[in-house]
Amino acid sequence: MYNKIMSNVKTKKNSKGPGRPEIADEQYWKWLEEMRPFLVQGASLYYAMDKCGLLKHETTIYEKYREKGEFSRKIDGLRSTIGELANLIGYKVLNSINAKLLEANGNYEMNNQEMQIWKTIAEKHRTAQPFFANRTEEAEAKDEDFGKVVDRVPVIEYVVPKEDEKQENKTDSETPDQAESDAEATPSVETPDGSDNE
Repeated sequence: MYNKIMSNVKTKKNSKGPGRPEIADEQYWKWLEEMRPFLVQGASLYYAMDKCGLLKHETTIYEKYREKGEFSRKIDGLRSTIGELANLIGYKVLNSINAKLLEANGNYEMNNQEMQIWKTIAEKHRTAQPFFANRTEEAEAKDEDFGKVVDRVPVIEYVVPKEDEKQENKTDSETPDQAESDAEATPSVETPDGSDNE
């Protein structure tokens, strides 16, 4: 099985001594080039291997990736391409808005799309956070204050109707015909001595 999987794979002599040959570095770079179209879209390494038919080498590729060498840096770099492109587009749009503001001596009004893009970048971009961070205040809770809060919770008292009130409500809401039909529909219960008890 191993020989069949490795038949088209470039290998080198095992540096640890006798045993199975190691995968040659050039083979990893060949696999990386096959996975490139999927990695630049931000796809996971597993998805890229699956689409390229490399899942039979999954363990080998993951082991090389976990070494945190040039191979893994290149994979991470390719996967971040989509984010870098989005960042570049955001920069160009903001730069264009800024040029319009400078040209109009600050008298330019942004349209709704420009305003939305500006707000999104100001709120979400990590480098804009120090300038536009949302302020949140944290209050310290003390254990002795907890009981005070619980004491303020309203207590709801349930009033259970008395048996006489239940009967009155039942007879008020039912017509005589309904009461008779309910009595007829009630099955008889047989007692242990064999007699019917209704």
